[in-house]
Amino acid sequence: MEPPNAVPSRQVAKEAGIAEATLHSWRRDARSKGRLLSDADAGPQGWTSRDKFAVVLETAALNEADLAAYCRQRSLFPEKIQAWRAACEQANDWERASSQRLGQATKEEKKRINAIERHLARKEKALAEAEALLVLRKNAVAIRVVLRRKLSRGDVLPFFMSQPEVLMGIEACGTGHYYAREVAALGHEVKLLPPTYVKPYVKHGKIDAADAEAICEAVTRPNMHFVLIKTPEQQAALMMHRSRELLVGQRTALVNALRGHLAELGIVAAKGMGGVVDLTAELIDADETRTPPLAKSSLNYLTAHLKAVEVQIDKLEALILEWQKGNEVY
Repeated sequence: MEPPNAVPSRQVAKEAGIAEATLHSWRRDARSKGRLLSDADAGPQGWTSRDKFAVVLETAALNEADLAAYCRQRSLFPEKIQAWRAACEQANDWERASSQRLGQATKEEKKRINAIERHLARKEKALAEAEALLVLRKNAVAIRVVLRRKLSRGDVLPFFMSQPEVLMGIEACGTGHYYAREVAALGHEVKLLPPTYVKPYVKHGKIDAADAEAICEAVTRPNMHFVLIKTPEQQAALMMHRSRELLVGQRTALVNALRGHLAELGIVAAKGMGGVVDLTAELIDADETRTPPLAKSSLNYLTAHLKAVEVQIDKLEALILEWQKGNEVY
């Protein structure tokens, strides 16, 4: 069954009187031990990878003459064996290249999956926004303009006295709390809105009609945040603090002006109100000659104003402390 006179196993079985299955079993055993036993009717192109690998092993240590004899005995060409040897040598390289191709394909597949997931996430977000817009549109359908009228300040309260109960939106501006209290006392529901929350609903320029439409639309939003309506007492308490804040700002401006003007003449003092006392003392001092008389007269007006402002601040602070003692919140 070995080349070059290999005959088919069927013919050997017939001539030797041996079962063909037995011959196949013997050939498998021989192949497992490294023997080259190919099918007789199959040329080198039909040999198995195991047969080719066995040829490569058998010819690995042969010189050129022995290799030629080996090829004649087995009906092979040296070039064919050389090609099989190269294929065996590149087997691991092929596996590594295959792994690289597989890794690259896996990486590209992950990128594609991530792109699909991002696309689906954008679609879901767009669908959610569309659903929200549909809900808003559904809510907005019930809102329609019934009456448009421009009212002066004196006509506001008489107008709402003659109207049935309505929901009224007012921007929380200077007079917003006053009108909110008065209109609410007439039986209407009043909501105060921060100006920053109304601005996104303004469709045109800064005109009264556009502001009114924006307030009407904003007051009906389900998630809108409103301002609590203040009582006159609460507004009065805020006025105390804001008045003090204004006077403190004036005092700071006067101190900075005195320091700046005197610094131009080379007269400086330490930081803080103690340094300001030293500066005013120099202005009062008759023996002080660094300040020209005209400048001294002008700065004395600022000094007098500063002292008056300090007196007013002290009175306001005493009023705030007295108010806090009688206020349970504080």
